[in-house]
Amino acid sequence: MPSERLSVRIDAAIRRNLSKEASRVSKSESDLVREALEAFLSKQASKPSCYDLAKELGIIGTVQRAPADLSANKKHFRRLGKRK
Repeated sequence: MPSERLSVRIDAAIRRNLSKEASRVSKSESDLVREALEAFLSKQASKPSCYDLAKELGIIGTVQRAPADLSANKKHFRRLGKRK
């Protein structure tokens, strides 16, 4: 897979720690940064969305006697926020 270059700015302390860890584990700094990004992004992807949480809690579709298309039909939003 072809790789792409990404430049980021880090402070001196992070750079020193990165350099020390790369030496300790005999890997390049780039390899460590890639591994850290992959771990972070995979962790983020596994978090449930707000919709998933609301569905799990059973609070979706709890409004009684409301139109079935309440959240999708723009006509229901025409007077939203307007005073009578």
